[in-house]
Parts: sequence; structure tokens; C-alpha cells
Amino acid sequence: MATYFSVNKSKGNGNDTISITPLESFKGRGPVTNTVVVTSDDDPNVKGSVVCVKTSALSKIGVNVLQSTSATGSFSQATINGGNIDIPNTAYYLKFTVSATNAKKIYVGTMPSYLSIKIGSNFIQANGTLATNQVDIKSLLSSNGNAIPVPNDPGLTGEFSCEIVVGFSANVMAESKSTALNVSLVGTPDTDKNAIFNGNVVQAAASPTMTVTPATLTWDSTETGAKTVTVKSNDDWNVSIS
Repeated sequence: MATYFSVNKSKGNGNDTISITPLESFKGRGPVTNTVVVTSDDDPNVKGSVVCVKTSALSKIGVNVLQSTSATGSFSQATINGGNIDIPNTAYYLKFTVSATNAKKIYVGTMPSYLSIKIGSNFIQANGTLATNQVDIKSLLSSNGNAIPVPNDPGLTGEFSCEIVVGFSANVMAESKSTALNVSLVGTPDTDKNAIFNGNVVQAAASPTMTVTPATLTWDSTETGAKTVTVKSNDDWNVSIS
């Protein structure tokens, strides 16, 4: 059984005190428990004990935000401006990394076009287990209330690294698109959240496009009714006659 506390003495006599201290090496979230037992040297059936419970705060170390045109490709440093991250109008990916955390769950507050989560050297799979291949697990968000459990809960007793890749589909409209994004670590209880990023992702506008079909309408001498043209555009438009 793992040990999470130390004692200042292993022997004693008569009336005395024992000092019990949580180990500094414990980085987990807890609660973890050890029982300290004091036993008579002359009769092993004569004993007393104290249950020691340690709980630590939800923590994170070494947060970084990266960007890429590919979920599995090379990432470069992203820039956060006033709580916003600006990205191009094409399909794009942000990677949020934490070098050490004791989280129980990973929270993503919006439904992305793509989501992968790496825990240590392995990725969370669509069935909630860990494996070496990177896969899209956005389906787990809706089935877990937007907070995906970390398999095997390593944060209970220690720290681990994690990488969260969030994808955004191309913005085809001729105006910029702002998406509120909250990526957080979750402890115990679920209301204990520690944000990695909580802001807006602002996606650039696409170039305006416009098609009108058919290009020509004709009315013969017997026709007086309305005819229709079809407009396809990614922008607002107005109509005039010249």
C-alpha cells in the first residue's frame, strides 16, 4: 500500500506524542488515506490507531497554447490578445498543454469540430480508455456533460501531463465568427474547475461570394407573371435595378 504520511518516531515508551506529516512528494488530488497503528511491544493485541486523510487542491503547472492547420501536424505558438485567440477562416486547431495536473476530468464547454485528449503518452479513445493512437473523441462530450473523465484517474494520487486539441471547422461566411471557449481541468467535486483557457476564438471572415442564376430572364409577348432567380452568397446583399 502506498504511503502518504511520515511519522517522527517508530518507537516510544509510556506517555508520549507522535508527529504525523503528509509527504511533500504527494502531488495528487486525494483524498488518500493511511492508518498509523501503535502496538504494544509485549502484547500485539493491545494497539491503537489513527486514520490520516490528505486532500490537495486542484492544480496545474506549465500551461501553453499552440496552433496548427492539422490536428496531428506541427504546432506553433498561439497568441492570446485580450482574452481572444485569432485564427484564419480555414479549418484550424488549437492545442492546450499542461505539463502537470492532478485533474479528474477535462472540461470543454463548446462542441468543437474535433477533439483529442492526450494523457501522458497515450490518448483517450472513443470508448473512454487509453491507447497510443490519436482519435476524435468529441462524441464523449455530450455523453459526459462536457467533462470527460481521465481514465484510471491518475490525478487522485499524483500528477500527469495532458494535451487537448480543439478543432474549428472553416468559416465560409463573409463575416468573422466568434466562439466562446472554456477549456478547464475538473477536480472533486465537479464544481471545482481550474481554467486553462476561458475566452473567445475569433475566426477570420471568408471572401464574399455571389452567384445569381439564371443569368437571363425573358418574357414573350404573352407573359406577364413573375419569374424567379436564385441567389447563393455567403454575405448580406441588396437588390437594385439599372
